[in-house]
Amino acid sequence: MAAAKKRREPDPEALLRDLKNDSGQQWTEMDRYRDFRAVFLGESTPEQGRRVLHEILAWGHIWRTAMDPDPYQVHFNEGERSLSLKVVTAIENEPVPKPTQATNRR
Repeated sequence: MAAAKKRREPDPEALLRDLKNDSGQQWTEMDRYRDFRAVFLGESTPEQGRRVLHEILAWGHIWRTAMDPDPYQVHFNEGERSLSLKVVTAIENEPVPKPTQATNRR
């Protein structure tokens, strides 16, 4: 019987730090296409997942300001940023288990 791999605890802060450090790298359009297909069709590697997450967060202006001289553009950018922040929140915040029974205290 093969020994089970020990699962590492997720470290969202390290993931975001790594993603930010990767921001200077350039991938080709074909790399991006393959990465997104692999992630969303269930055949991805952790590295592909990180690249796709980096791309999604970059689309959401997570590492730059959403400010613009045009106030309408600011609102548009903030909407995109909001979605990226929801993705980050989903990664960082482990849900609290709901109680199985109601407790009445008097």
